[in-house]
Amino acid sequence: MARDLPLKGWLHIYIDGYKMKRRHMAHLIPQAPGEPWLHVPDALMPPAKHEVAEGEWWHEGWAVGENSRDRLCMRFGPSKLRRWTNYDEAVAYIYARARRFKTQQHYLVYVRVDAQGVQSGAVVRGLDDVAAHDAKIDAEIAEFEALKEARRRELEERYPQREQLRQHFGPQRSLRLSDFLFELRTEGAASVQATMPKSTYLRTLRDLRAVGIEPEFKK
Repeated sequence: MARDLPLKGWLHIYIDGYKMKRRHMAHLIPQAPGEPWLHVPDALMPPAKHEVAEGEWWHEGWAVGENSRDRLCMRFGPSKLRRWTNYDEAVAYIYARARRFKTQQHYLVYVRVDAQGVQSGAVVRGLDDVAAHDAKIDAEIAEFEALKEARRRELEERYPQREQLRQHFGPQRSLRLSDFLFELRTEGAASVQATMPKSTYLRTLRDLRAVGIEPEFKK
């Protein structure tokens, strides 16, 4: 019985050693200087080879597609590839297919969505590799979220009550009111009053208090 392993992402199966043969296509291969070029039918050309999990390998090649006949699809269209969310089922599929296609190589690719919302894949050969990729992506997400939170706190410090103010005032007015709060907190009432007419200062205080915000004055 296959274990229902709680994968945080999903698995694709990539295939090397497969080639779509084009009947009406040929390749011209140069020979020694002065010799005619070789005219080779596409059916006789070997499949392209790339270093596994490096560079072009991720985009040039084939993978099991999401279709009723399990036809292969090009790797550069990930939305068309079949997804496995159970590790044992994916491995069993590879074993069964490898018996039929002995000249082809099969690779499990484990995919997670990273901190930037981009799909990040890794070739895995066991559950330890899956756990390692999870740990890598989880660490990146945690770091990204920590940076977002630090940035949020920084903005809240510089523009206090900005979101609350935007619920009652337009974008520009809420920004000015938020800046006013910051100046009161950091410079003090006397310094802020010196930069504007008294009527403007008092009206701004009334606007803030009208929406439930009590200014914090520098002591």
